Amino acid sequence: MPYGTEAFGNVNGEEISLQFIGATEDKHWLFPFVKQRLFGNEPVTETECKIEKEGDLRLEIVGKGEAKKRAVPDGVWTLPFRIHQAVDTRRPFSELVQSMAKQERKRRRKNEGRFVYEVAEKESDFFAFYYNMHKPTIDNRHGDSAISEPVDTAFEKLFKSGKLFLVKENGLAVSGGLCAINKAHRRLDARLIGVAGGEARHRQSGAQAAVYDFLLEWACGESDIDEVDFQGGEPFLSKGTVQYKKRFATMVKWPPAAFADKRVLLSANIESPAIKQFLLNNPVFLAKGDAIGCGFFTDETKKPRYDLAVRTPGVEFETELNLGVTSPSRQHQPAF
Repeated sequence: MPYGTEAFGNVNGEEISLQFIGATEDKHWLFPFVKQRLFGNEPVTETECKIEKEGDLRLEIVGKGEAKKRAVPDGVWTLPFRIHQAVDTRRPFSELVQSMAKQERKRRRKNEGRFVYEVAEKESDFFAFYYNMHKPTIDNRHGDSAISEPVDTAFEKLFKSGKLFLVKENGLAVSGGLCAINKAHRRLDARLIGVAGGEARHRQSGAQAAVYDFLLEWACGESDIDEVDFQGGEPFLSKGTVQYKKRFATMVKWPPAAFADKRVLLSANIESPAIKQFLLNNPVFLAKGDAIGCGFFTDETKKPRYDLAVRTPGVEFETELNLGVTSPSRQHQPAF
């Protein structure tokens, strides 16, 4: 019997269970997002235990080879462990802007001349950014589930060899982004971001989006930078950061090597109304060999959520996953 985490909660009067099976260090990348989307603000009882029987929704982390062997016989959906979103900067910035989503181009026109940026090099700039922008931003938005680099690691491994972009309005720093430079892959990795005081008004004003604008503008002007990587996200199209980052002309790609060979085997009891509703509301990225695609759940009552489609380079296929069809042994619909 595998060892893992099991969470129990009540959704609309229905008792359901969520299971996670995988390494402890992998749990914080995926489990909190699914748990929140499934249970919302309802109280949840969570235990570390041996998993004796299959729960209503199961997330099992396995290697790519194991996923290939088990996907069809066990009737599960195979997801990437994570996906990354990156931008090709081997072109003029003006051309890149034309590839951005309509709402981003509109925002840029509205705020033209409002913000300026500088590449900050003083140690005091780093610590002001970390403690006055980045930390309050992630604390306000993610609370106890916030994941970030410790300050010492960020200083030594990111700031000293990377770039800190500060966005200013009327001479005051209102947002910033700390990036690493991967010389071997000619890539700028956007790692930490934040707005002054973590205040929502700076995100609403466009100050946070301006960070992405300016680091892309900088990268387009650097002959030794071919790509900006906006980092990873959970393999669900409903993830807010996935939808946000696609506005900036991103492409979907596999994550770095440590994560690239991992897969999520997602299985579900679709006779549970709560589980079925979760799936219908949360389309997924799918892994088929080395290809990444999108899977949209549907049944006889609800159309696929194509409003969340991520139709960008790197997404090689789309498919509808019909929850109206069940297997004899378990209420799953095999994807491939």
